[in-house]
Amino acid sequence: MNQKRLVRLIIIVIAAMLLGSLASKRAALPRESDDLIGLIRDCPEHWYINHMPGYGAPDTPRAVSDEYFVYKGMRHELMEFDMPWMERYCSQTPEYLY
Repeated sequence: MNQKRLVRLIIIVIAAMLLGSLASKRAALPRESDDLIGLIRDCPEHWYINHMPGYGAPDTPRAVSDEYFVYKGMRHELMEFDMPWMERYCSQTPEYLY
């Protein structure tokens, strides 16, 4: 009977150590708002705002955004960039397309 208690105690201690380790790792991870993982931190070549008329009913939203960046020769949406970083380090001004 003492061996069973000892085994149970060892299992409980190991489980507590594992749970404590997982909790400390979770607390150490940065929150998404603190670290904008995956966002582009570079200055785009162009920043366009499209004012050209579209097709379809005027009150329906467009399928694509009217405002976008050109980065490395390709179109990218604003949400793909770290905007606070860009405001600090880039001197881009929007170009209006008519």
